[in-house]
Amino acid sequence: MADELGPDLAAHKAIRIDRQLLNGYHLILVMEEHQREALAAESPQFTNRVFPLAKVAQGVVYDFRESDELRGRTFVDVAHEVCSLVDTGFQEICLLARRLEYLALSHGIRRIADTLCNPASIIRPSA
Repeated sequence: MADELGPDLAAHKAIRIDRQLLNGYHLILVMEEHQREALAAESPQFTNRVFPLAKVAQGVVYDFRESDELRGRTFVDVAHEVCSLVDTGFQEICLLARRLEYLALSHGIRRIADTLCNPASIIRPSA
């Protein structure tokens, strides 16, 4: 799948999400609402930082596992949908990141949105 989408995942390692990791980010995007709910239950202090990607990008929430549009499609199809959400919602994602950054800065938390919203820093799949 990664070969088709472009990034080299040879050095990729999964990591466990914990409070220390979450504390380093102003904006945390998840794929589905149940993931947001689980993070909120586990770490309520991060609730205002966690958003479903589709809600930020398109203003809708849907479950990728249950979506009629994605039912029966391959992982590559879902990966393309995720890339499409990021591409079409990039401005909204950056706007939300900057709003959350502003709130964090008013509470003395470090700046990260410039890195997040620099289009050159985003890995985009080749067409």
